[in-house]
Amino acid sequence: MLPIDRASLGNYSPSAHNGANVIVATLVLAPLVIDAVDSRLHGYLEDTVVFLQTLVATQGVTQLTKSAVDRPAPLLYAPNVAQADYESADAHRSFISGHTSTSFTAATAYSVTFWKRHPTSPLRFVVLGTSELAAFAVGLLKIKAGYHYATDVAGGALVGSALGLLLPLMHTTW
Repeated sequence: MLPIDRASLGNYSPSAHNGANVIVATLVLAPLVIDAVDSRLHGYLEDTVVFLQTLVATQGVTQLTKSAVDRPAPLLYAPNVAQADYESADAHRSFISGHTSTSFTAATAYSVTFWKRHPTSPLRFVVLGTSELAAFAVGLLKIKAGYHYATDVAGGALVGSALGLLLPLMHTTW
């Protein structure tokens, strides 16, 4: 085990897990609402299809990787874990972090959409910075919750960011 991952052993926090769930839901749902208002529904259907396609592709890669690697989560080494959490499928499929990959995909894909819609707006940096910071917070919360090691989160961030950038750009006409 890498030294950076040893620090996660024994972590367990249901409140951190719940916090991560709230932020992920916000990162997935907020772009759909904000884009509807921002676009005044002009091009909204196309934006939504690309956004959802990106999320589905990310989940496909994430779940295939989790099944192939089959890495136990750090919470399995914690003494105070609730039985339901200990026995959950997520406790035995740690790499890569699905919450993190989903968060980074949503943050990056929406940032690309916003940048394409407003190529000169100074708000594009605010959108990018805020959404990526929220995605990073999800990764940290998942480590604190005991569901992931730092390398699980780094892998999820890499996969999520890559797909969140590449798939929307594949639908772009330059």
